[in-house]
Amino acid sequence: MRDRIYRFLHGLRRSREARRRLFRKIRYRSLLKRIERVEYIRYGRKSLSHDLTSENLLLVCPDTNGFNSNLGHYFESREKIQLENFFFNPETGGIYSRSSKNAFIAESTEWPPENRLILDESPLKSVAYVEERIARGVCQTGYYHVVTEEIPQIVALRNLNLMYVQSNCNWSIAEEVYRVLGCRFMKADPRKNVSASNITFISRGLDVGYLHPKNLETLREFRDFLQLPEVPKFEKVYISRDGSRRVHQLERSKQQQYTEKGFEVIRPHEFSLLEQIVIFSGCRELVGFHGAGLVNAVWSDNCNMIEFMPINRINRCYEWQSFVCGHSYEVVLI
Repeated sequence: MRDRIYRFLHGLRRSREARRRLFRKIRYRSLLKRIERVEYIRYGRKSLSHDLTSENLLLVCPDTNGFNSNLGHYFESREKIQLENFFFNPETGGIYSRSSKNAFIAESTEWPPENRLILDESPLKSVAYVEERIARGVCQTGYYHVVTEEIPQIVALRNLNLMYVQSNCNWSIAEEVYRVLGCRFMKADPRKNVSASNITFISRGLDVGYLHPKNLETLREFRDFLQLPEVPKFEKVYISRDGSRRVHQLERSKQQQYTEKGFEVIRPHEFSLLEQIVIFSGCRELVGFHGAGLVNAVWSDNCNMIEFMPINRINRCYEWQSFVCGHSYEVVLI
């Protein structure tokens, strides 16, 4: 009940977005017909210019935390794709063909194409043409996906001298990455799709929530490449969600408990991306309630994570992340 109240109040604060989402749901039935007409364009087809960046990969994380099931995922091979005669929505990342009114790339930035077609307002009526070879910047997504999916893509393409086209979404985080890598970037007009002679990106499949080992490798390279700011490192960190709209009723008591054990309380959103990388690069024990802040364990080596997970919101993404990172992991259901 408390969570529903928080969601309702959050919707009131973002009334415009809430109305848009409601309208989209009402249109769901009519959009199903649109989905049936979509011309799916599969990555890796001979019609596209592509280079293999990683092979097919099957990983299985054994269940050691009482969920009574292993956690596995099959990663399709990934390619560096170059598209011509396409345009994209810089906010959502949806890519469309200019030659066919309803053509949509079969993989969006993070969700299955059916969901993206429902949520996308694209194709927008106006298109801005960029006189550059371009790449998609960070799209509309949460911090977890920015770190595990968006930043690795930017880093992987950094040597191609592309112009990154960035929406207002996650602008400050993206700008930090572009500047430290020496990438060229520009802010897109949110009212327009963007077109160019060439759009380059790396396919990622329907891997939402599953950290790819190749992405982890790229993130570690990024961490080691940086000249990091002078901020303290902490070996024992408690990630606080106190004050967030989804704070758990036990948050303060757990925070107090671990403070007494010598843990430093960190609210990640109060720090820049580079400062977070520094803070968590030396972390050996990380504790907190399920939330985006726990993704910062990717910057750590040999870390032990304890995650408090509400029993009505089971999500094993950090169990998977710990498995890929080689960390130890313990979940406490509450």
